[in-house]
Amino acid sequence: MRELNTSKTLDALLKRAGEYHPVYRGGLATHLPMVLTALHGLGASNEKLEQIFQMSTDKLTLIGSLEETKVIDNVMTHLGERGNLQRI
Repeated sequence: MRELNTSKTLDALLKRAGEYHPVYRGGLATHLPMVLTALHGLGASNEKLEQIFQMSTDKLTLIGSLEETKVIDNVMTHLGERGNLQRI
């Protein structure tokens, strides 16, 4: 498998993307991290990555720092249960 060369911009945007809730509009899941990674792999400019980030985060809920995120001991008990995502 080919290794992806990352950029500081991509790394920073992926970190910032993690500060948003992954579910929006009542159950849709954001694909922002995958979109940014794919665009970067296709040669998109840093400006384009930032533009896509701004457009995509407009509809997402900022959750902020993950410092107080609940740790899940057994992820298998939560798979397939969308309601659990809201409690985490």
